Amino acid sequence: MSDIEIDMAARFLDRAVRNDRPSGTPADCTPPMVDAATALSSLKWHMAEDAPPNVGGSYARSWHDSLACCAMDEGVPNEAANKIAARFMKMTFDVTTQ
Repeated sequence: MSDIEIDMAARFLDRAVRNDRPSGTPADCTPPMVDAATALSSLKWHMAEDAPPNVGGSYARSWHDSLACCAMDEGVPNEAANKIAARFMKMTFDVTTQ
């Protein structure tokens, strides 16, 4: 994975963590940061350890479906969107979702 991909993933995770505060949590209560390599390693482990990635309801499959829907929202046909999502999941997390 390139440094750019790692940086992008870390920024995504940082935003996700900051927006995932319980209701009533003060805005200045920032969760501890982890480095990008640790975050990606953890995600990759969870993707692999969950239900088989090509099965509906698995963590990896939910990411695949979200990615494919984003592509379809931009006008990409269903079949191509699923290929794009499957390629991203394989390249990023080394899981096969299609």
